[in-house]
Amino acid sequence: MSRVQGAEEPRGRVKGKRFKGRSRKSEEKNNLQCASVAKYTQQDLTENAHRNQLKPLPSARLLTMTPLTTSEKETIISRLFWDVPIQPIDADKLLAEKLKAIDDFQSQQFFVRLLTSCDWYTLLKLIPADKLGPVLSDRIVNNLFPKDLRHKYIYARKILSRNAIPVSGKNP
Repeated sequence: MSRVQGAEEPRGRVKGKRFKGRSRKSEEKNNLQCASVAKYTQQDLTENAHRNQLKPLPSARLLTMTPLTTSEKETIISRLFWDVPIQPIDADKLLAEKLKAIDDFQSQQFFVRLLTSCDWYTLLKLIPADKLGPVLSDRIVNNLFPKDLRHKYIYARKILSRNAIPVSGKNP
């Protein structure tokens, strides 16, 4: 093929060269590493299949955590919602109001930010485990970003649902 005068060079990959100075050896090494990781992961899954099953969360651990004081809760909430004008209000009352109006869009956004910003144990200290069910509903969890965080809370919802107390209040 002859080259047309005035035509620009194609952008991107140039024949015979690789992007960002990667050599063929480094690409082969990377491919070998990925293959060994996949092999190890598959081997680990087959050997430890019994460990990969969902295990119930020990409820004793939930009860032994020291609860947060009202001022600590207010501090956490004020740091999370620094950009939203919230009147000084009791943190327990605010959480109770948001839990009651869980179907409201603002309440859902409140819990999305709470789930996104707090670690699991802080969340358990803010909201009791028995009231986390509505907070971990699909409406709220599907709004979480990144995707890994969403999967983490879906997993937590599965674990908590296994430890759910029946409506009768008696254990089976």
